[in-house]
Amino acid sequence: MKKRKKRIEKISLLLILNIIIILGTYCNFEKNNIENTVTSSSKMSYEISDIPEYNGSIFIEINHNIPTFTLEEKNIEEVYYSELENGKCGMAIIKTSWEKANEDEEKDDYSSIIPSGFQQKKYSTNLVPGGYLYHRCHLIAWKLGGADVEEKNLMTGTQSFNVKGMKQFEDKVYAYLKENKTNHVLYKVTPYFEQNHNLASRSQYRSILHRR
Repeated sequence: MKKRKKRIEKISLLLILNIIIILGTYCNFEKNNIENTVTSSSKMSYEISDIPEYNGSIFIEINHNIPTFTLEEKNIEEVYYSELENGKCGMAIIKTSWEKANEDEEKDDYSSIIPSGFQQKKYSTNLVPGGYLYHRCHLIAWKLGGADVEEKNLMTGTQSFNVKGMKQFEDKVYAYLKENKTNHVLYKVTPYFEQNHNLASRSQYRSILHRR
């Protein structure tokens, strides 16, 4: 039993995904100041492939915690999902708000969607919290206005990645929208797949808060 538990923990450790959070809180800035700040931050260049692999922390900050968006991205009105490439999801972006986060009143069943790399098996809850190592993870959470049943919005992640990683930041954005119902959040997610791997090795999250 102990050997099996160590094996599961090792698998979970190796397959856990990093969440790269870049949260810029510019909610007190005027629109022009936001654009100037975001544009200037693009000079601090980096590649998602350069983001370090998992080293014990579920997320790390990069680019001095400053988000970078293009003017085109900041002007989007509708949620955007990249087309699947070899069955793998890509970048997703939304300009969400309290109203948009509450458009859909009830979650739908998306269990029929099988993201790349998804192979499920139930373990003892003593080994894996909840019993399942892998989760179907939404790039843009349903509670933030993301599509629930949409294969382009779903990727495979470990239980720890989904619950300890993604959820805490989704909750923070949702709480901000709840307290600032006239403001918007530009929220972008980019999974990174190394070579021909079906599981993403890391994901980059960035958001900017602003008035509208």
